[in-house]
Amino acid sequence: MKERLLFEGTRKRVLAVVGEDGSCPAEEFLQALSDQDLAKIMALLERIAEQGEIRNEEKCRAILDFSGLFEFKGPQIRITWFHASGNRIILTHGFRKKSDRSRRSRREYERALKNREEFLKRGRTLQTEVSLLFTDRRGRHAEARRMDREAT
Repeated sequence: MKERLLFEGTRKRVLAVVGEDGSCPAEEFLQALSDQDLAKIMALLERIAEQGEIRNEEKCRAILDFSGLFEFKGPQIRITWFHASGNRIILTHGFRKKSDRSRRSRREYERALKNREEFLKRGRTLQTEVSLLFTDRRGRHAEARRMDREAT
C-alpha cells in the first residue's frame, strides 16, 4: 500500500492513503473543497504535524465505536485518519456530513476502518511517495519525487 506525504512537521508526518489505481481519496477531497474550508482543514493538518496533537474535540476527535479511528472536523466536513508507527498520521478519505445521525457517516467510518485494517495487514513494506521542494547545492529550488520504503 502506498502513502502520499502531505505535511512533515517537527512531531508528526501527515500522509494520505494512495489506492492501487494511483488515486488518493483524501487529497482529491481536499482539492475539491472551497478555499475557506480548505484553509481551515489545512490549518488542522499543519497544527497536528507541528504540535503532535489537537486537544479541541470540536476540531479533532476519536470516532466512537470504531477503535483506532479519528476524524478532523470542519463545518459539515470530516476527514478520517488513524495513527501509524513512526509518528505518522494516515488520512483515509474525506466526506461531507449531511446530518447529525446520518447513515452515510456510519458507512464512511466503516470504509475508513476497512482502509486501516488493509494498511495494517500490509504494513511491513509500505511505500511512501514524497513530493517536496528541496534546495540543491547551488541554492536553487527543485521539485523531487521519490519513493521511500518503510517498515512499521
